[in-house]
Amino acid sequence: MVRLKKTTGVLLCSAFCVLTFPAGRVKVQAYTAHTADEAIAWVDSQVGRSIDYDGAYGAQCVDLAKAYYHYLGVTPAFGNGADYRTNKLPDGWQRIAGAQPQKGDILVYTARYRGLGHVAIYDSDTSAYHQHLHADSRVEHVTGSSYAAFGNITYWGVIRPDFADAGNAGGENGTSSGNDAGDGGTAMYRLYNPNSGEHFYTKNSAEAKRLASIGWNKEGVGWIAPESSGTPVYRLYNQNAGEHHYTTDPNERSDLIAAGWKDEGVGWYSDEQERVPVHRQYNPNADSNNHNYTVSEAEKDKLDSAGWTYEGIAWYAISGR
Repeated sequence: MVRLKKTTGVLLCSAFCVLTFPAGRVKVQAYTAHTADEAIAWVDSQVGRSIDYDGAYGAQCVDLAKAYYHYLGVTPAFGNGADYRTNKLPDGWQRIAGAQPQKGDILVYTARYRGLGHVAIYDSDTSAYHQHLHADSRVEHVTGSSYAAFGNITYWGVIRPDFADAGNAGGENGTSSGNDAGDGGTAMYRLYNPNSGEHFYTKNSAEAKRLASIGWNKEGVGWIAPESSGTPVYRLYNQNAGEHHYTTDPNERSDLIAAGWKDEGVGWYSDEQERVPVHRQYNPNADSNNHNYTVSEAEKDKLDSAGWTYEGIAWYAISGR
């Protein structure tokens, strides 16, 4: 049961209205200004060119990926093709094993020569851009073959840039996903408001972008939720305290609605296979924005030691971050 406290602070806006913060207090984090269509148009303009971005070993497949990162305005990753399964991701980007690719995704492959792997840029299931696929050091547009149908490489998954046109908010509460993580489930974005102290969770990438644009700090993907299940996680909003609450308990949901909270529908779903627990903790010293949800045992332990009350497992994720 959520603990209700009297709120004496200034009424905070919901996640969907325009917030105004004092100048200089919040660092607004930027996303790429390019759309997926613009990104593919740029890659297409490189066809026939030999890109040796790092000046090492000639024009390799990863040089196309590095140039692509650069075009999208982020720091290029390094390593061989297979290293793109684990190397550092730009803020807001996703890495999804086994996903159905989307336009503009970076395709990641394993095996090939000495296990070095391969990377390419996805346009459609039968259209992708490669460099050094068949010992050709130039960028080529490969059509007519499935992105996964190359004999000497094995499709692993994708790296998904955070394009300017990713997702669309759905309805007033924005709980439609705008997020297709393919077979890997739904990525749950986590954001933090440095003014109110609220952690906010959404599967809607457009909603996450909107909040980041008005001063919320992006904290990446909190966990991967199932696309659907028989256990919904309800999302509610307290207009007086400016906070959200999330629960799988229909009784808790009903109690909060009766107490004046706004019902914002189903936010996402809990994994019925109960693979990864999402922990719920309560801060007894805060009047509002006093719950935290995390898959991280280290974060859970840190808050426990700081005096937060552990309230058990809130729901389950398919996987962690």
